[in-house]
Amino acid sequence: MWLKYWNEKALLDEEHKKAAYGSKTSQESRFKAVSEAIKNQSLVLDIGCGTGCFEEFIAKASKYHVDHIIGIDFSESMVKQAKEKRIPNAEFLVLDGTETHFKDRSIPCTVIIGLLQNCDKPYAVIDEATRITDKILVIDTLSKYADYKNPVNTYFDPEELKAKLSKSWSIVSVYGINTKTGEKVPVSDSHAILLVAENQ
Repeated sequence: MWLKYWNEKALLDEEHKKAAYGSKTSQESRFKAVSEAIKNQSLVLDIGCGTGCFEEFIAKASKYHVDHIIGIDFSESMVKQAKEKRIPNAEFLVLDGTETHFKDRSIPCTVIIGLLQNCDKPYAVIDEATRITDKILVIDTLSKYADYKNPVNTYFDPEELKAKLSKSWSIVSVYGINTKTGEKVPVSDSHAILLVAENQ
């Protein structure tokens, strides 16, 4: 279901993409929150990269300084659009986030931004990210405390996600995200949540 959905979204014009993905302010605020958690990394993997919006953000925001970023997505149409942007220090691959070809703990840092609420197997994506990631895993997704809900999306219990990650990661922090500013807020007051899992 989701592969057809995202291939179709890749064909939308910019105005319709805004309606599909949410406001630019909300998206950039969430990107800012994720970027703060991964700045100064040598290599970052973005699972569910879509058309490369996060990679564009990182490339323009030099203060976060990511040397290289790999974006993967199972939608060929999305990846094609991402490649056409020719974003510096970014590469894009067509891969399923539940089954990548990367070796165990071969990726220093992985981000999953806005994907879990839009996929059939969110926990399989988390398991695969945990398998391949060595140091930092950052997840941005929608919270069950959101004040409005789209029936298409899945909304997650922050404590349940934290408990799942805590089985494999030594430190797990969970925050609410103000989708207007990107600042951290109480989880119970937020539409989106940010989880940061680290291995010492």
